[in-house]
Amino acid sequence: MRDNSPSPMPDGAKITDRQGDQYKVNVSIPLDADGFFGRQCPECSMLFRVHGDDYAALPDELRLWCVYCGHNADHGDFYTDQQRARAMEAARALGAQIAQGAELLTS
Repeated sequence: MRDNSPSPMPDGAKITDRQGDQYKVNVSIPLDADGFFGRQCPECSMLFRVHGDDYAALPDELRLWCVYCGHNADHGDFYTDQQRARAMEAARALGAQIAQGAELLTS
């Protein structure tokens, strides 16, 4: 008999919605001890920090400006390499669950 129990999602990753064969996965970005998280400019690659509470209060259509070079782009373009790796880890885990034919849970 085949085990259809889902393999776990990485810490901070959660399947939140499913519409047919499309899934929505939220991946949290951990904050540092002072409540900040990193952003990385896609133009100059410099890192800067943003306070989590301030960021959460901003609209989803947010555009950021690099504090170093002034590059302006969608906030999703400012992920750090570690944040991209975290999202890819969640995508791989979801893919593994789909490949297993697991009954995926959403909440």
